[in-house]
Amino acid sequence: MSLKKKLVITGVVIAVVVIGCIGGAVMASSGSDTTTTTPTSTANPQDTLMGKVASKLNISVDTLKAAFQEAQSEMQQERLDAQLAKLVTEGKITQEQADAYKAWLNSRPSDSEYQSALKTWRDSNPLSGADIQLPGIGGRGDFIGGPGMGGGPGGIGRFGGVDN
Repeated sequence: MSLKKKLVITGVVIAVVVIGCIGGAVMASSGSDTTTTTPTSTANPQDTLMGKVASKLNISVDTLKAAFQEAQSEMQQERLDAQLAKLVTEGKITQEQADAYKAWLNSRPSDSEYQSALKTWRDSNPLSGADIQLPGIGGRGDFIGGPGMGGGPGGIGRFGGVDN
């Protein structure tokens, strides 16, 4: 077979494959297959799962979420107890130190309490971005940084009060 015939056959085969792929994709996307479902909302998949599980258990989603949070909290407490017991057994800390750590840890406010208090404070003290000046990158320049990462007065040389 000549080279010219081989090229023509190869071209025809490639064209058939490309047309077949495109045609198959078009038919698959426009078909009336009833087994394909499309999501009807943009809900969080975790919320959708929680809703379905709550429905199967005949409980509210809030009750299910509370149960998950309680189980998660219990598991965290069990891991903490095991880690502290291991440290006590290894002699790295005393039982009194372990008890003091647990007491300190449990006395802290929960994340939701902290976030609620922070939101209340933020809402009562509105700040614009210009009111907040943090040292460092893009700040006044008293630390490493300043305008444009070390440029301008008070750039890198002023860290720790040392001028260059």
